Amino acid sequence: MGINIAAVILLAILLLVATFSIGCLPFYYININSTYSNTQNGFLKVFSQFGVGMLLGTAFMLVIPEGIKACTEEGGNVGFDLLAGFIGVYLFDRLGHSIMSNTNAFLIQNPEESNELPTSSAFRSNLNYSIKEILTKPRVVVARVLKNNVILAFVIHGISDGVALGTTSNNQRLLIVVFIAITIHKIPAVLSLSALMLTKQGLPMTECMTNLFAFSLSTPVGYILLSLLNLRQSATMDYISSNLLLMSGGSLLYASFTAFSEDDHFIEQTSDPSTFVNDEYNAASNDTEAISVDVLEQNSKTSYFLKYDESLYILVGAFIPTLISFMVKDD
Repeated sequence: MGINIAAVILLAILLLVATFSIGCLPFYYININSTYSNTQNGFLKVFSQFGVGMLLGTAFMLVIPEGIKACTEEGGNVGFDLLAGFIGVYLFDRLGHSIMSNTNAFLIQNPEESNELPTSSAFRSNLNYSIKEILTKPRVVVARVLKNNVILAFVIHGISDGVALGTTSNNQRLLIVVFIAITIHKIPAVLSLSALMLTKQGLPMTECMTNLFAFSLSTPVGYILLSLLNLRQSATMDYISSNLLLMSGGSLLYASFTAFSEDDHFIEQTSDPSTFVNDEYNAASNDTEAISVDVLEQNSKTSYFLKYDESLYILVGAFIPTLISFMVKDD
């Protein structure tokens, strides 16, 4: 027996609130400190490497295996779906760059907001500002998602998760199992997203929150839409959702490779602010570039060397979704 529309909406809201709340944990940690200290900067570097490991582990150990299983059961082409997801996000990335080159104004924030470092009272004000921006400037939020290939990959992945969850809406027992599995592998993914936005991309806190909200909203939206369409069992819907799930694995794999390739570039930026060149924001205005340089200059003044090699933190991060994958299999 399927669930009613009220239950669908309540489950979607629960997923939205849980995802956004977990993703805000790194932001809250930063804002409870009044100064941007060496210790805090060191934590961010460690958490950044840890987040990359979680991102890779989530892609390889959770999303792609689940997608391959679902795809093969429906007679799909594994290689094609992975390639389509990977190339699709890449093309969306290039399209976003092309579109935003003529719409730079959408990315410009209030300089006071962008250049403001975290303070003990900033978390609530940043959250309120982000909510206001989401409600009053949705075009700005959408433009940022299109511009940022990592966020775009996460949003596509989130929508495909919602699609997979929505196809089980007529089977309560299966719905619970899939919901738990999606929630489990969403935790490391959303934490890694927050860390990557904050440390590697150096985005303002308010922009991080709006991007996080976009990702948090993607799965509930996909779930609601597919639940409304999937009023009864449909072989066509099963086939589509299984292929989309594996395509999302390819898109997340693209995000993982992008995070790895940007790692050394980010380190160079923080060590030498005068050479700041961020490919994702080449089309931004001079004011926005100046703000980014100022932030990196302040980061460089609080340089902090990792106690251990960065590979250790990446391995530890990758171990968590690996462990979760065995737990899910046992279920």
